[in-house]
Amino acid sequence: LTPSPPPTLLDPRLMDLIDCERVQIDSDRSSNFSIISLPNGVLLACTGHLIKMIDLQLDVTTWAGTEGGFQDGHRLAAMMREPHGLSLAPNGDVYFCCRENHRIRYVKDMEEVVTFAGTGQVGNKDGPKAQATFNRPYQALHHNGFWYITDWADAVRVISPEGIVST
Repeated sequence: LTPSPPPTLLDPRLMDLIDCERVQIDSDRSSNFSIISLPNGVLLACTGHLIKMIDLQLDVTTWAGTEGGFQDGHRLAAMMREPHGLSLAPNGDVYFCCRENHRIRYVKDMEEVVTFAGTGQVGNKDGPKAQATFNRPYQALHHNGFWYITDWADAVRVISPEGIVST
């Protein structure tokens, strides 16, 4: 028997998965679905208040999160509200927007969920990342040391390598 190759983002097996024809990830087909591929071929997908892992055999398990809420900590004990916009940092950390918590968070060393930016209050205040506010952020992208964040107010926010948020 020849083993199946790992899925890629365009793999028909994954398309079946996304369409919930092969494996159902989220019973309500939440609108905050986003997906990334890790270097080892494993896929991560945001759905509901969780980040799910899709392994090379297309088995789906919870990778991070427990329920809706806010709590940093071990990825399986952390609480989040509508994670969205997964992005892989150059160092391998997984960043995401915690949309209903109005924060940018990441999974450090693939183990700990940590808040990267935002107070949790709704707004568009610029400044140091721990004091900045966001309005339902939904995508985080990294380029040349800068993080680009899009939010509900159609704003593009930039977090500099020094940790300063600007619009």
